[in-house]
Amino acid sequence: LTRIDVFVVPSIWFENSPLTIHEAFMAGVPVITSNLGGMADLVADGVNGLLFTAGDSNDLARAIKKLIESDTLLATLQQSILAVKTIEENSLEIEQLYNQFLDKNVSG
Repeated sequence: LTRIDVFVVPSIWFENSPLTIHEAFMAGVPVITSNLGGMADLVADGVNGLLFTAGDSNDLARAIKKLIESDTLLATLQQSILAVKTIEENSLEIEQLYNQFLDKNVSG
């Protein structure tokens, strides 16, 4: 992934939180994705990627053209990608929350 400029996720399905988008962000790669579900929650249009209307190939072409025609947009998108938790970090966080919940219910 680190050898590509942008990752395109043209899904027409209401994805929850696609690992492919997380993986692209972990590699510092902006994402162009459809404006559905969790994909639109992960990608902020014009911030860390670009959104297009799901199923609309002309709108996807518009987003790609916007990126190609700008001298600065790719760098701006790359710089705005926030750190992504690894699966291990996320599972440890959930385990800690679960243990806190158990401790409160056992003692109280």
